[in-house]
Amino acid sequence: MKFSSSLTEATLLKRSIKFLAEVVLANGQKLMIRCPNLNPMIGCDILGTRLWYSTAVGHHCLPTWELAEVDGGNLVCINSELMKSLVIEGIKKGVIEEFLSHNMLYVGNAYEQTNQQNLLLEKDHQKCYVCFEQVTLGNDQGEGFFPERQGMGSRKINKLIELCREGNQAVLFFCVMHAGINYIKPAYHIDPKCGQLLQMAMDEGVKLLAYKADISMHGIELATKLPILFSEDAIYRQH
Repeated sequence: MKFSSSLTEATLLKRSIKFLAEVVLANGQKLMIRCPNLNPMIGCDILGTRLWYSTAVGHHCLPTWELAEVDGGNLVCINSELMKSLVIEGIKKGVIEEFLSHNMLYVGNAYEQTNQQNLLLEKDHQKCYVCFEQVTLGNDQGEGFFPERQGMGSRKINKLIELCREGNQAVLFFCVMHAGINYIKPAYHIDPKCGQLLQMAMDEGVKLLAYKADISMHGIELATKLPILFSEDAIYRQH
């Protein structure tokens, strides 16, 4: 999936508010751009961060921040608005092996009025509800962490548990948009209860999946399935 336009490089001055960032171009010109990510974006919004933005299109009156370069030189796609299209493309191209035999029923607001990041699939006449969570927080050891803030995603996870109890299939899909991440771990240092909630979800039948995207200056696409690590001596892989 290609970005909406060619990307322009800039340097971050400050993230004024969650959805706006002030940057400076190579010629010294300052510019305000749109930040399509309301999460903390830990490690991606530091003064002096090298970033890239696309030009304003459609109803957006400001350029859109797409990529950031974090410590270690890894690219991170911070644009959470691309997540649903990225997963849909991955399903259509057969990248996500778990969904190869599923039909896509609905790509919008399938089961919760306030949640736009979901899909409704079907296999053998059984519904499969999929919720997405973006992963952009990582370190130089290849570890990726979720969540970025306390309580993040808990509402989605509880909804997926409820759907499983009703006899449906349910999937929590981690969309890893950080080139340096090799596996996912619960961010116990941010939310001590997150691992417990994820474990409860698995016990109730919720499947956890993590796929990493390949990122370039031209576009982004899902490519690699990643393991999910729950403890130092046990890697959780669902098949």
